[in-house]
Amino acid sequence: MFDAVCIGHILYDTRSFVEEFPKPDKMSFVKGVITHSIGGSATNVACNLSKLGMKTALIGKIGYDDHGQYLLEQLKFYGVESKYVKITTEKPTGVSMIVIDKSGEPLMFEMVGANEPLHKSEIPKEAIKNSSHLHMSGTTLETLAYAARLAKRMKKTVSFDPGRSKSREGFKKLFPILKNVDVLITTRVELTRIVSHPEYEFQKALEFLRKKLKSKMILVKGGKDKTLVYLDKKAFSVSTIEVKVVDTIGAGDAFTAGFLHKFLRKEKIEECVKFANACGALKVTREGAAGLPMKDEVYAFYKKVENKMKVEVI
Repeated sequence: MFDAVCIGHILYDTRSFVEEFPKPDKMSFVKGVITHSIGGSATNVACNLSKLGMKTALIGKIGYDDHGQYLLEQLKFYGVESKYVKITTEKPTGVSMIVIDKSGEPLMFEMVGANEPLHKSEIPKEAIKNSSHLHMSGTTLETLAYAARLAKRMKKTVSFDPGRSKSREGFKKLFPILKNVDVLITTRVELTRIVSHPEYEFQKALEFLRKKLKSKMILVKGGKDKTLVYLDKKAFSVSTIEVKVVDTIGAGDAFTAGFLHKFLRKEKIEECVKFANACGALKVTREGAAGLPMKDEVYAFYKKVENKMKVEVI
């Protein structure tokens, strides 16, 4: 039995660090060497949950190539069950090229490759049946709607992080997914994209979404800002922790893994979010999209910062 099964992109990440991003027709030199690692939002969540001591599985697609073989080896290394990962000869493994400046901010270029389309026929019912929770991130909308519907019929809890790309699809296209989701995990910018309001109308977009998703939990990741939490009848914020930023890629996925780690243990939502904030903060001090350390180090860090995070009613 798995604690969580994750559906979404599986990527071969390449990562370069530069002093600053180049202007057009100019050059910036890479500091050190170009590195590579496993990536993709759902993949990061599965790997980080495994590091936190939970049993996880991953559903997605890779190509029949060297990059795909590397990713399978990484999933085994992190303890993530990969038997539900489909290997195809039709497209290459998805690749993400990431360049990070001295402030830790990234420029990203992604070739989706084999990740899409992921057809609903490629979702193994066994994986969801044998898991307590389904976490989903950006892939084919029809497939995400099918998986969420299937999970709810099996009385599983479901979380969904639409990310940058799928949030742009808008509420009408996302509603078949959202109606079967227990926890929506997003950002301020992504939330306004979902509702198709401009960024400065975040509050209006939020009110619309809360009205439409009355029984759902909405988590709004804040990066350096407060995390916002909206439940059916209450709302609160949780402050974050100031750390030295090295690499922000995957911070949101570390947040999600931290939240689910506590949520699936049925701890108080305030505690879940505080732990999630700590995981996100700790991740940005490390390189790699799935760069959350192992459980003991995470808990040691959380013990140091737990009382620095303030919970306030909003």
